[in-house]
Amino acid sequence: MIQLETDRKQWMAAKLKASMSFEDYLKEVEQQVKASKTSGLNQSAEYVEYTKMGYQRMTRWLKTLNPEQFAFDFSVDKKITMLTLTESWCGDAAHVSPVLHYISLQNGLSLRFLYRDQHLDLMDEYLTNGGRSIPKVIFIDEQLNELASWGPRPAHAQELYIRLKATGDVQKIIHGLQMWYNKDKGACTKLEIETIIRNLLKA
Repeated sequence: MIQLETDRKQWMAAKLKASMSFEDYLKEVEQQVKASKTSGLNQSAEYVEYTKMGYQRMTRWLKTLNPEQFAFDFSVDKKITMLTLTESWCGDAAHVSPVLHYISLQNGLSLRFLYRDQHLDLMDEYLTNGGRSIPKVIFIDEQLNELASWGPRPAHAQELYIRLKATGDVQKIIHGLQMWYNKDKGACTKLEIETIIRNLLKA
């Protein structure tokens, strides 16, 4: 953990410089699919298939979601960046990333992406119950202060995940979360991000 404020801000500046836009992230995932590859340390056939499914989900959401539904009921008058740790094989990230994209466009927020396995030093600062769960969104202001974090999934989806995980059935977890995201259509993610931003603007 980086303790000195100046050193930490320099470290965060380097992370932001290394990050990519949603558009570039989507292009990279597309190229991975064409090459039968994935991101991250695990290049198994299973993870390559997850990446293919994830790309299909992202492109589907971009076509079917209404961008205007992700506008907040207030104006964001501060420059805030949502730095998002992800991997292209991550099912939750495939559902959440297009929603974050529309949230950023509708509300004047900056959205940037980093691959988790290339930035484990940052990931390990934002663990979920001791695990490197993604996606993880870190909210950063113009002065490179880390303001809050969100993820890896909306609270209701997290509750479902915990229940399904207790069954030990991976396919049941995947199917259950898929059905939840399909029904929710980004509403819970939008509401939780909106609440975080509202609170940050009050601070």
